[in-house]
Amino acid sequence: MHHGRRLLKNISRLKFNSSITKFYYLSLPVSDERDKFEVLVYYKNFSTITGTLDLGGYYTYDNKFNLGANYSTYSSSHISAGVTLINNLSLGYSHEILLKDFSRVVGASDEITIRYTFDQLESIFYATTGKRNFGKGAS
Repeated sequence: MHHGRRLLKNISRLKFNSSITKFYYLSLPVSDERDKFEVLVYYKNFSTITGTLDLGGYYTYDNKFNLGANYSTYSSSHISAGVTLINNLSLGYSHEILLKDFSRVVGASDEITIRYTFDQLESIFYATTGKRNFGKGAS
């Protein structure tokens, strides 16, 4: 019984790390749904650092070209652009500027991204008829 009280006393002294993350996304159709404008809000608060709010806006034209920007209240801001070359192949560019004390040490970064999207969900789970496709004879 004595050990149980000591254990409870030690547990009550522990500080549990708490973290909060929230993500909000809004997609707005534009030009009779040919284009879309996306707004992103992302909040992160970890017990070791001050909370950070990321705000972003992205515009996609005809499902082929996109342009966007993002601002983080704590660490960085960036712009990005991308183009879909063929159905599943995209090419993107991003320029990120670090803010606050990081900028003196690191400066800015440039990234080029090549992305190929696999249609795994469609090809594995659905046949061309829209029914699930888990192998031969599945309906």
